[in-house]
Amino acid sequence: MKRPTILVISEKPSVRNQVMRSGLKANWTVRVEGDGAGGLLQALQEPYDVVLAESNLKDIDGCTICSEVKKQTEASFILLRAEEQKSSSIQAFENGADDCLSWPISEKELVLRVNALVYRSFAVLSPLHKSRRPYLLKLDPAHLICWIHNKPVVLAPMEYELLSCLRNSPNQVLSRNELLIRTRSSAFRKNMRSPSIHARTIDTHIMNLRAKLEEALPGSSKWIQTVRGEGYRLIERLQR
Repeated sequence: MKRPTILVISEKPSVRNQVMRSGLKANWTVRVEGDGAGGLLQALQEPYDVVLAESNLKDIDGCTICSEVKKQTEASFILLRAEEQKSSSIQAFENGADDCLSWPISEKELVLRVNALVYRSFAVLSPLHKSRRPYLLKLDPAHLICWIHNKPVVLAPMEYELLSCLRNSPNQVLSRNELLIRTRSSAFRKNMRSPSIHARTIDTHIMNLRAKLEEALPGSSKWIQTVRGEGYRLIERLQR
C-alpha cells in the first residue's frame, strides 16, 4: 500500500502540529492549511486519502468543506470539533462525513481513526483503481473558479452557478426555467418576468461557459449537452 496522503485544515497551530507529529509516526504524507478557503482549494487540486477540517473555521465552516470534498473528490473526510459542538457532527454526517473527532484527542486514537479510513478506502478502490486521482472537473465555491486538469478557469457568477447546478445533477436534463430557479444569482432573477429573455440569457451564459471550458481543455465543451426542446445536461462519465 502506498504512503497515505493526509490534509488537515485548521486555524489552530496545536491541531496542525499534532497531526504532523502523528503523521511522522504513522508514515503519512501530511499537508497543513491554516484557513478554510486555502484548504478547500488544496483539497480540490490534489488527490488526498483523508481530509481533516476544523468545524468552526472563520471563512468557510468545516461542514461546507465536507460537502464539497465529498461531492468532488474520492477523499474520506473527518470533521474536527470541540466537545461541546455536538450539533456540528450531525450536520457533517448529513453532508457525507466519514467520521467526527472531538478535540483534543490522543495521538494513538487519531492514528487509529485515520488509518481505519485509509485501509477502508484502499480496500474499496484497489480492485478497480491502481491509483487515486482527482476528478477532471472540480468547483471552488470560495473563489468562483472551475478547475479542469488542475487548470483554473475563472467564471462569471452566473456561469459558475449554472455549472454548479449541472454538476450537482449529472446526466439529468435541466430545463432553462429549472436552471433559473436553482441558481442563486439575484441579478439574474430580475429577468424572470420575460420568458423570451430567460431562454436567451441561459443560452448566452451556457455558450460563454462552453467557450471557457474548451479553452482550458479541448473537447470539454462537449461535457455540457443541449437536449433539444428540453434543456441542458452535464455528462458525468466525461468528468473523471
